[in-house]
Amino acid sequence: GWPFVGAMLLPPGLHMLHETATAKGARGVAWLAAWGAAVAAGMLGLAAAVDSFLFYGRFTVAVLNILLYNALPSEGGDELYGTAPVSYYAKNLALNLGVALPLAAAAVPLGLASAWLAPRGKPPGPPRASLVLMAVSPALVWLALMFSRPHKEERFLYPTYPLLCLAAGWALILLRRAALAVPLPAGLGRGLAAAGTVAVGLAALAAGASRAASNASNYGGYMTLWREAQSMPELSGARICMGSDWYTFPSSFFLPEDASMAWVDSEFGGQLPQPFVGTMARAPQPFNDVNAKEPARYTPLGECDAVVATVAGDPARRSRLAAEVAAEGWHGVASAAVLDPDASPALTRAFFVPGLSRNKNRWMQYGVFVRSGAAGSAVGAPAA
Repeated sequence: GWPFVGAMLLPPGLHMLHETATAKGARGVAWLAAWGAAVAAGMLGLAAAVDSFLFYGRFTVAVLNILLYNALPSEGGDELYGTAPVSYYAKNLALNLGVALPLAAAAVPLGLASAWLAPRGKPPGPPRASLVLMAVSPALVWLALMFSRPHKEERFLYPTYPLLCLAAGWALILLRRAALAVPLPAGLGRGLAAAGTVAVGLAALAAGASRAASNASNYGGYMTLWREAQSMPELSGARICMGSDWYTFPSSFFLPEDASMAWVDSEFGGQLPQPFVGTMARAPQPFNDVNAKEPARYTPLGECDAVVATVAGDPARRSRLAAEVAAEGWHGVASAAVLDPDASPALTRAFFVPGLSRNKNRWMQYGVFVRSGAAGSAVGAPAA
């Protein structure tokens, strides 16, 4: 598992301890703590047993290892895998949440204001602010932790999305409640509140649909090609090689029958993955904990039967592997268009705008190439 998300359990855990202490006193707290420790020990023991006997061949606590590696690194830290400014997370939150982000950001201030302005002795109405704050607070803890780390990835934000959407919904309820409290002619206030709620919902739906369509249009070519690759006779039993765009390979489930994946040396300077052989006790290649390039990972291009590479329209911007494939006369047997993010405008790269995105964006060819002599087209202009 991913033990870092345990930080999100701190607020509800403290809430449970408080509620238990209030209802059952110190004995109840001790009983709850004992049960929690027993469950945690049981889960950790089971995971350690599976990892040790089935995979590593030696006693291993993988959860402890990942915590120690990231919290107490011997050299460097998570920044070994790349760093990004705080704006990276801010942009991703805005792109993925849309209109829900400003609502979620306003939820806590609106909730506190609602509780403070409520008439004394009269609660502001369901849902209770304390319960919603408790439900939303894990997202705040997680975001504070993630924003503080130099290494940032979009996937690290995923645990917060349901809670941030909950916060946005709560903020919308509070705003609607405030709108209904404004002294307006009968029916007008309810109509305006309903119209505002519908407008927010439609805006969220439109932004979400545009974002989803953009991802499918801009990056769907990667999966399209690998689906086609499964039935290509040229790839049956082949050694397929990739270079600096190795991360676009989805998984071995997409390889044709009896085919294998290999890496060729490229601009990428970090440690590459290797095929899983069933147990780490027989790992065929060395690993290191500083994300340094391992020469044993690489296969000479001359030993490759096929290559999957991204080819930019501008030859000066092509990767080393794409340039070698073009120079040696390899031929394309299949390709799909994928976005060239560095040459495309930010708006049409992030959102699908009918009639505009396809014309404004620039495209690259993501293709399968085989050696000269096989049927295919020369490496050249990107697919339309």
